[in-house]
Amino acid sequence: SLEIRWYGIIFAMAFFIGILMAAKLARKKNISKETIYDFAVWLIPSSIIGARLGHVLGNIDYYSNNPAEIIAIWHGGVALFGGIFGAALAAILFCRKKKLNFFDLADIFVIPLAFGTIFGRIGNFINQELYGTVTTLPWAIGIPGVEGLRHPTQFYAVAKDVFIAAMCFLHLKRTAIHPQKFAGKTTALFFMLYGTL
Repeated sequence: SLEIRWYGIIFAMAFFIGILMAAKLARKKNISKETIYDFAVWLIPSSIIGARLGHVLGNIDYYSNNPAEIIAIWHGGVALFGGIFGAALAAILFCRKKKLNFFDLADIFVIPLAFGTIFGRIGNFINQELYGTVTTLPWAIGIPGVEGLRHPTQFYAVAKDVFIAAMCFLHLKRTAIHPQKFAGKTTALFFMLYGTL
Protein backbone atom coordinates (compact mmCIF):
# COMPACT_ATOMS: atom_id res chain seq x y z
CA SER A 1 0.00 0.00 0.00
CA LEU A 2 3.05 2.27 0.11
CA GLU A 3 3.07 4.74 -2.75
CA ILE A 4 6.39 6.26 -3.77
CA ARG A 5 6.14 10.00 -4.43
CA TRP A 6 8.98 10.53 -6.88
CA TYR A 7 8.86 14.29 -6.63
CA GLY A 8 9.28 14.08 -2.86
CA ILE A 9 12.38 11.92 -3.25
CA ILE A 10 13.69 14.18 -6.01
CA PHE A 11 13.10 17.36 -3.96
CA ALA A 12 14.87 15.83 -0.95
CA MET A 13 17.86 14.75 -3.09
CA ALA A 14 18.06 18.14 -4.82
CA PHE A 15 18.01 20.03 -1.52
CA PHE A 16 20.53 17.69 0.15
CA ILE A 17 23.02 17.75 -2.72
CA GLY A 18 22.42 21.46 -3.41
CA ILE A 19 23.14 22.50 0.17
CA LEU A 20 26.33 20.41 0.22
CA MET A 21 27.39 22.03 -3.07
CA ALA A 22 26.63 25.50 -1.71
CA ALA A 23 28.67 24.78 1.43
CA LYS A 24 31.65 23.87 -0.79
CA LEU A 25 31.19 26.94 -3.01
CA ALA A 26 30.76 29.33 -0.06
CA ARG A 27 34.49 29.88 0.37
CA LYS A 28 34.59 31.55 -3.06
CA LYS A 29 32.54 34.38 -1.50
CA ASN A 30 34.18 34.23 1.95
CA ILE A 31 31.04 32.79 3.55
CA SER A 32 31.29 30.00 6.13
CA LYS A 33 29.73 26.54 5.75
CA GLU A 34 27.85 27.14 8.98
CA THR A 35 26.16 30.18 7.44
CA ILE A 36 25.04 28.06 4.49
CA TYR A 37 23.62 25.41 6.81
CA ASP A 38 21.82 28.11 8.81
CA PHE A 39 20.35 29.50 5.60
CA ALA A 40 19.16 26.01 4.56
CA VAL A 41 16.66 26.12 7.44
CA TRP A 42 15.15 29.23 5.83
CA LEU A 43 15.61 28.10 2.24
CA ILE A 44 13.83 24.74 2.22
CA PRO A 45 10.37 25.74 3.52
CA SER A 46 10.34 29.11 1.73
CA SER A 47 11.21 27.62 -1.66
CA ILE A 48 8.64 24.80 -1.31
CA ILE A 49 5.91 27.25 -0.27
CA GLY A 50 6.89 29.63 -3.07
CA ALA A 51 6.93 26.82 -5.64
CA ARG A 52 3.46 25.71 -4.57
CA LEU A 53 2.07 29.28 -4.59
CA GLY A 54 3.60 29.83 -8.03
CA HIS A 55 1.72 26.78 -9.31
CA VAL A 56 -1.51 27.83 -7.63
CA LEU A 57 -1.34 31.35 -9.10
CA GLY A 58 -0.58 29.91 -12.52
CA ASN A 59 -3.74 27.77 -12.29
CA ILE A 60 -5.94 30.19 -10.38
CA ASP A 61 -9.17 29.20 -12.16
CA TYR A 62 -8.88 25.62 -10.91
CA TYR A 63 -7.83 26.56 -7.37
CA SER A 64 -10.48 29.28 -6.96
CA ASN A 65 -13.07 26.54 -7.58
CA ASN A 66 -11.19 23.99 -5.43
CA PRO A 67 -9.63 25.98 -2.56
CA ALA A 68 -9.02 22.88 -0.40
CA GLU A 69 -6.56 21.69 -3.07
CA ILE A 70 -4.28 24.71 -2.53
CA ILE A 71 -2.48 22.99 0.35
CA ALA A 72 -2.64 19.49 -1.24
CA ILE A 73 0.92 19.57 -2.54
CA TRP A 74 0.93 15.76 -2.45
CA HIS A 75 -1.44 15.89 -5.45
CA GLY A 76 1.36 17.55 -7.43
CA GLY A 77 1.99 21.01 -8.74
CA VAL A 78 5.00 23.24 -8.15
CA ALA A 79 6.49 26.03 -10.26
CA LEU A 80 10.22 26.72 -10.53
CA PHE A 81 9.95 30.50 -10.59
CA GLY A 82 7.65 30.47 -7.57
CA GLY A 83 10.32 28.47 -5.75
CA ILE A 84 13.00 30.95 -6.83
CA PHE A 85 10.85 33.83 -5.58
CA GLY A 86 10.31 32.11 -2.21
CA ALA A 87 14.03 31.36 -1.89
CA ALA A 88 14.97 34.94 -2.85
CA LEU A 89 12.60 36.37 -0.25
CA ALA A 90 14.11 34.11 2.43
CA ALA A 91 17.62 35.09 1.28
CA ILE A 92 16.83 38.82 1.52
CA LEU A 93 15.53 38.42 5.09
CA PHE A 94 18.41 36.11 6.07
CA CYS A 95 21.04 38.46 4.64
CA ARG A 96 19.55 41.42 6.51
CA LYS A 97 19.65 39.47 9.75
CA LYS A 98 23.21 38.18 9.21
CA LYS A 99 24.48 41.37 7.52
CA LEU A 100 25.50 39.54 4.34
CA ASN A 101 25.50 40.69 0.74
CA PHE A 102 22.41 39.16 -0.90
CA PHE A 103 24.19 38.81 -4.26
CA ASP A 104 27.08 36.87 -2.72
CA LEU A 105 24.61 34.31 -1.38
CA ALA A 106 22.67 34.29 -4.66
CA ASP A 107 25.85 33.71 -6.68
CA ILE A 108 26.58 30.64 -4.59
CA PHE A 109 23.09 29.17 -4.78
CA VAL A 110 22.37 29.59 -8.52
CA ILE A 111 24.82 26.76 -9.25
CA PRO A 112 23.00 24.21 -7.03
CA LEU A 113 19.73 25.64 -8.41
CA ALA A 114 20.79 24.88 -11.99
CA PHE A 115 22.00 21.46 -10.87
CA GLY A 116 18.78 20.85 -8.91
CA THR A 117 16.57 21.52 -11.92
CA ILE A 118 18.18 18.44 -13.48
CA PHE A 119 16.45 16.36 -10.81
CA GLY A 120 13.14 18.04 -11.66
CA ARG A 121 13.47 17.15 -15.34
CA ILE A 122 14.25 13.54 -14.42
CA GLY A 123 11.06 13.63 -12.35
CA ASN A 124 9.18 14.87 -15.42
CA PHE A 125 10.52 11.88 -17.35
CA ILE A 126 9.61 9.40 -14.58
CA ASN A 127 6.08 10.85 -14.46
CA GLN A 128 5.94 10.92 -18.29
CA GLU A 129 5.01 14.61 -18.46
CA LEU A 130 6.21 17.70 -20.32
CA TYR A 131 7.15 15.59 -23.34
CA GLY A 132 7.69 17.13 -26.77
CA THR A 133 5.94 17.10 -30.11
CA VAL A 134 5.66 14.11 -32.46
CA THR A 135 8.96 13.20 -34.14
CA THR A 136 10.56 10.44 -36.21
CA LEU A 137 14.07 11.00 -34.79
CA PRO A 138 15.80 7.80 -33.63
CA TRP A 139 15.85 8.93 -29.97
CA ALA A 140 12.08 9.58 -29.85
CA ILE A 141 10.26 8.15 -26.84
CA GLY A 142 6.87 6.52 -26.48
CA ILE A 143 4.51 7.87 -23.83
CA PRO A 144 1.79 5.47 -22.59
CA GLY A 145 -1.63 6.66 -23.75
CA VAL A 146 -0.17 9.31 -26.07
CA GLU A 147 -0.24 8.94 -29.85
CA GLY A 148 3.05 8.89 -31.75
CA LEU A 149 6.67 9.00 -30.66
CA ARG A 150 7.71 12.23 -28.96
CA HIS A 151 10.76 14.41 -28.45
CA PRO A 152 12.32 13.63 -25.03
CA THR A 153 12.26 17.29 -24.04
CA GLN A 154 13.00 16.32 -20.45
CA PHE A 155 16.49 15.22 -21.52
CA TYR A 156 16.99 18.29 -23.69
CA ALA A 157 16.29 20.30 -20.52
CA VAL A 158 18.77 18.15 -18.55
CA ALA A 159 21.49 18.98 -21.11
CA LYS A 160 20.59 22.68 -20.87
CA ASP A 161 20.73 22.63 -17.07
CA VAL A 162 24.09 20.82 -17.02
CA PHE A 163 25.44 23.49 -19.38
CA ILE A 164 24.07 26.34 -17.24
CA ALA A 165 25.45 24.84 -14.01
CA ALA A 166 28.88 24.39 -15.64
CA MET A 167 28.96 27.94 -17.05
CA CYS A 168 27.90 29.46 -13.73
CA PHE A 169 30.49 27.40 -11.85
CA LEU A 170 33.26 28.47 -14.22
CA HIS A 171 32.14 32.10 -13.91
CA LEU A 172 32.08 31.96 -10.10
CA LYS A 173 35.52 30.33 -10.08
CA ARG A 174 37.03 32.97 -12.40
CA THR A 175 35.54 35.89 -10.48
CA ALA A 176 36.38 34.55 -6.99
CA ILE A 177 39.57 36.62 -6.92
CA HIS A 178 37.42 39.79 -6.71
CA PRO A 179 34.22 38.63 -4.98
CA GLN A 180 32.91 42.13 -4.20
CA LYS A 181 33.57 43.50 -7.68
CA PHE A 182 31.60 40.67 -9.32
CA ALA A 183 28.79 40.27 -6.76
CA GLY A 184 25.58 39.32 -8.54
CA LYS A 185 27.20 38.62 -11.91
CA THR A 186 26.93 34.81 -11.64
CA THR A 187 23.26 35.21 -10.73
CA ALA A 188 22.73 37.44 -13.77
CA LEU A 189 24.49 34.87 -15.98
CA PHE A 190 22.17 32.14 -14.66
CA PHE A 191 19.03 34.11 -15.53
CA MET A 192 20.34 35.13 -18.95
CA LEU A 193 21.26 31.55 -19.86
CA TYR A 194 18.08 30.04 -18.41
CA GLY A 195 15.85 32.58 -20.12
CA THR A 196 17.62 32.24 -23.46
CA LEU A 197 17.91 28.46 -23.54
